[in-house]
Amino acid sequence: MRTQIYSYLVIGMSGVCLYFVIGGSPQLDLLLIIAFSVLSIVTELLSQRLLGGGSTSLAFSVYLAAVLLGGPIAGVIVAAATSLSADIYSGKPWYRRLFNVGQLVISAAAAGTAYHQLGGEALYFVEAPPDNSFAWFLAAITAAVLFAAINAAFVSGALVLATGESIRSVLSDVFSYTKGLPLAAMLGIVIAQLVAIAGLPYLLLLLAPFLIARQTFMIYQRQQHTYMDTVRSLVAALEATDPYTSGHTQRVAAYARSLGERMGLGDVELRRIEWAALLHDIGKIALKNETLCKPSSLTEDEYSEVKKHPQVAANILGEVDFLGDITPLVASHHERMDGKGYPLGLVGEEIPLAARIITVADAFDAMTSCRSYRSTASVEEAVLELQKATDGHLDPRCVEHFVAALNAGIINPPRLKADGEPNA
Repeated sequence: MRTQIYSYLVIGMSGVCLYFVIGGSPQLDLLLIIAFSVLSIVTELLSQRLLGGGSTSLAFSVYLAAVLLGGPIAGVIVAAATSLSADIYSGKPWYRRLFNVGQLVISAAAAGTAYHQLGGEALYFVEAPPDNSFAWFLAAITAAVLFAAINAAFVSGALVLATGESIRSVLSDVFSYTKGLPLAAMLGIVIAQLVAIAGLPYLLLLLAPFLIARQTFMIYQRQQHTYMDTVRSLVAALEATDPYTSGHTQRVAAYARSLGERMGLGDVELRRIEWAALLHDIGKIALKNETLCKPSSLTEDEYSEVKKHPQVAANILGEVDFLGDITPLVASHHERMDGKGYPLGLVGEEIPLAARIITVADAFDAMTSCRSYRSTASVEEAVLELQKATDGHLDPRCVEHFVAALNAGIINPPRLKADGEPNA
């Protein structure tokens, strides 16, 4: 409900911004707006899905160029048209679609207004270049920074309300995707200058570098997919050593991602959760096979060795740059809310939300799949155990959402065979 109220407020603010932008924009070139709207939509269509979630596109560059060329009204219309087209088949609730449009409208309106107040003119409607190039460049950069900052602020606010995560954690995720914005801002400035000097037909020249950039990124993505396939093979090899945990990590990854979606997490965090869940037991590769497959209770020394596997996993993943952002999640998936977990004894919200989600998913699958040292619990029995564990072990909010997702059919545990093994 809080997220919806927040969305409605942003939508209302965008309506006010739109009213003032339209009233204060004496110049409006329909051809300019159509051309940049088409270019922006094309960049979104050519956006490349990132491995595990999210996407990257050059739409920000086009938004900025539209602001510099046509003023606030051009930037607002181009950004709104692109957002609407991107979400048309997304299946998102209508208020989330309008929120996306609204926060872009506010960002573009603020950027265009700041650009104008700092002396920047709509380049498409002037016959000569700016007299003071440095002052114009400063106004353009200010517009870019303001656009990006407002956009990030609105998105961060929505994520904080939807996930309950700390502002610091959410801002860390949001700003991890802004590292390329300085380059995107410079590209937007170049586009604006090119069109101002040579005219709209020269926009066609931009398609070639856009396509080259996309192709380069696709090659990179294929390399990353190949790498992750290797990691999957490593996990499969680990699970092959213990038939009782076969398929465990895949199920935990599926449950955890579904739980994250239920809790309203964004693509970046869902990707982290999925891959961390897939790799959460990779540290067990250092355990002796006799310990891993022991059909009876572990000795104190054996249990001490088992308790080292989260840190072993963190050490392995910490050596791989691509997996660095999931290392803290894997390292803390055996922590407890009361601080009695391992390896660090973290308490409550010191444990990353993503790790708390994985812990719930891991516990549920451990109970509902056959293990060498105990029988399999039914879904109903596992749910009762999860709810009991909220008194110190598991995050009550994560358990509440997990149970709700089970009841809604969002999480679908595999039915068991007669021998207690889960069906594929």
